[in-house]
Amino acid sequence: MKLTTAIVDDDKIFHFLMEILLKEATISNSPICLHEGAQFLQWWQDRQSTSEATLVFLDLNMPLIDGWNVLDRLHEQGAKNTFVVIITSSIDPKDRKRAESYPMVIDFLVKPILLDNLTAIRQSPFLKEYF
Repeated sequence: MKLTTAIVDDDKIFHFLMEILLKEATISNSPICLHEGAQFLQWWQDRQSTSEATLVFLDLNMPLIDGWNVLDRLHEQGAKNTFVVIITSSIDPKDRKRAESYPMVIDFLVKPILLDNLTAIRQSPFLKEYF
């Protein structure tokens, strides 16, 4: 089964860095880069007719529709074959605990993201059939 990777963050520099790291970690050569929650939700909804899985690197702190709102909507819609890695600058343990309450969240990473972080995600039991 194919795995499509998306980066959802309002920081263009972060997109650039993540693209490099994702290639280096052999997770994705061409991730989809989305800059706001609403944009991601529309893209995600449009692809629900496919059987492809989605790996999402989701920032929590974005204007308008933030990462928490995105998680709520994914949860409401059943988010089959969608795996979310939270990417945040928050070190608040409450954020980690809250994120872990969503069944589609497979990891919680605090910026800055390192190649080792992504290599570990590639080894995740949730994703083993894709790598």
